[in-house]
Amino acid sequence: MSKEQPAESVRAQVTHRYVSRTLPIMVGLVSFIGYAGLIGITTAFTPDTPAGRVVLVVLGTLLTAWLWVHARTRPRKIRLHLAGTAAAVSGACLAHELLPFAAIWQWSALLWLTLAISWVLRILVEESARDPQAGGPKAIAAADDPLQAVFALAARETQADPMTVRTTKAGLHKISGVLRLDPGEDAEQFLQNGGLATVESGANLPPGALNGAPSRTSRRELHIDLSDPTALDTPPRWPGPSRPGASIADPAHLGLFQTLDVCEVVIIDGNVALTGTTGAGKGFGGAWGWLGEAITRTDAAVFASDPAKDSQTLGVLAPALHVVEYTAQGGIALLNGINAEIPRRTKWLAERGYASWRQGCGLKYWIVWLEEFPKLVLEMSDEDWDAFKSTLKEIRSAGGRVFVSLQDLHHSEVDDIGVVKGQFGRMTFGMMTAAAAGRSLTDRQNSAELAPGSSPEDWKADFPGRALIDVNGLAAELATVPLHTWNWGETDAERYATMRAHVAEHTHTKTTPDDEFTARIVAAARARAAAPASDSNGHSHDDPRDERDKGTAADNSQADKALREAGIHPEPGDDDIDPRQPIVSSADPSITFPAPPPAKPKASPEQARRRMLETLCEWAEEGRTEIATADMRPIWEALGYSRPWAQKVAGRLYEDGLLRREGGVWILLPDRLVSERDRGLVDA
Repeated sequence: MSKEQPAESVRAQVTHRYVSRTLPIMVGLVSFIGYAGLIGITTAFTPDTPAGRVVLVVLGTLLTAWLWVHARTRPRKIRLHLAGTAAAVSGACLAHELLPFAAIWQWSALLWLTLAISWVLRILVEESARDPQAGGPKAIAAADDPLQAVFALAARETQADPMTVRTTKAGLHKISGVLRLDPGEDAEQFLQNGGLATVESGANLPPGALNGAPSRTSRRELHIDLSDPTALDTPPRWPGPSRPGASIADPAHLGLFQTLDVCEVVIIDGNVALTGTTGAGKGFGGAWGWLGEAITRTDAAVFASDPAKDSQTLGVLAPALHVVEYTAQGGIALLNGINAEIPRRTKWLAERGYASWRQGCGLKYWIVWLEEFPKLVLEMSDEDWDAFKSTLKEIRSAGGRVFVSLQDLHHSEVDDIGVVKGQFGRMTFGMMTAAAAGRSLTDRQNSAELAPGSSPEDWKADFPGRALIDVNGLAAELATVPLHTWNWGETDAERYATMRAHVAEHTHTKTTPDDEFTARIVAAARARAAAPASDSNGHSHDDPRDERDKGTAADNSQADKALREAGIHPEPGDDDIDPRQPIVSSADPSITFPAPPPAKPKASPEQARRRMLETLCEWAEEGRTEIATADMRPIWEALGYSRPWAQKVAGRLYEDGLLRREGGVWILLPDRLVSERDRGLVDA
């Protein structure tokens, strides 16, 4: 089969090339003749009069403005040259007091002829000198509107119709703008059909240089970002903690996006699943990035578990963490202890007027980090798994966030992962297959057209630390932009040395004392380290789940006994400590409790309903779509009410059109819930 192009295609390309070169000459000559004719007509009817000069000034001004607008895709020096020449013609008409009118006419004609010829020459020189491999990006960089130049160049090279695009923000490493499609075209369809890839090819840009996200206000508009996708080929070095000494509620920096924008997230906004194949960077990039920021905040408590890699990932961080468990049973006991404390914390917060954890409320914010999550789940009983699912749902209101690290969100990793999958935001590192990447990415990421080379299956383990992130609070346009987590060093020795120095600076800087709930968890871990007795099922004899189910007083638990006992404060690094046992931070060896403010009276029915509404809004913003009445337990327990009260309030919200009932669950209607909450705040 012949690979030659059809004759008509070749003819069309030749015609396009010659027309593009001769058209400026034709336009220049026609413009000169037309302008000269207008001057002749003007001087014939208004010879040597102020009116004739005014007409010439107006004509010159209009021509100047027209040239300035229509030359916006040219480099600035050409644009200024063309508009300046036209402006000089108008300026000549103002010299009527020094020159006779006939001379002005001749000078004007000469200047316009110069404009036409110089315009033609500049365009021809630019066309002949343009190198298809380098001229395009150079012209783009010099253009007054870079995005307009990109799309104009692509249209010229692909013989396509030009598109309407304008630059809204031009930074050092990223250019942003808006692309407006023709009526009848859809922005999402444009992305799915590879529209941006076609523009990249036409403008000779590297794959992934253009990223787009549909506008939320118009189906015909796309928000466009132009950046250098090769910028992250050199991993960014860790610049130091972003806000040492601040609150955990303040944003943290995890790395750099492809646009070289800092990846800034708020750690307290929802649970997160980190996925990626072995060697993709979940540990040094993900765990060290999140926890390296968390240990610098004054009101955070980190509870961590790694039943597979021992101290390889978390060991260097251990002195700045509250608890680290290196056995599966220790990790399960830690989770059960956290689960037992959640209703106590929510009740404590409610008594002091807090619907959820807030900065300055008096409680440490809990970060629960679970490395090698599948191995932990493998050792869980059904009761343990049910308790963990409850923790995922309730920990936000109590003041905490759960991070799980695993290779794939698939039942082969965790048998019942589908039940909790929707509870997590995502941070996806390199994956081995497209199917695995699709399971790990969010719906928002899967529905977008990722640029070539920007998909996790393209990275595998070849680009450790490169990831896609989609968590609460992240701008939609950044969910599909690759990022690179911080590089802590070029070698393992350098990485560990950097982290050790960082941990040493923040091991003893906690200014907020541990609250009673945090202290009980720490004390229970110390008790397990001192006497790790367990039954045949692997559970501690004083299982915290029993404490929650039986409702026994806290001072009767093993943890409270440990609090009153002296000498159960092992220091990290002591020779007598078994490295396989939990390591407990010595940042605050003398456990103290903040003086709690006096309990507030029980909330009124209206206040309780408002808090119920606020919590439902928070759940909807986290991505939850449906809840059962039992899921409202943390709400009614925190407010001191009962299940019938929750059912009654839910029924009223249903009557008000804020919830929908399907089967045995309540369907959340986010827009209506948020609107009602905001209206209530305004009325208040």
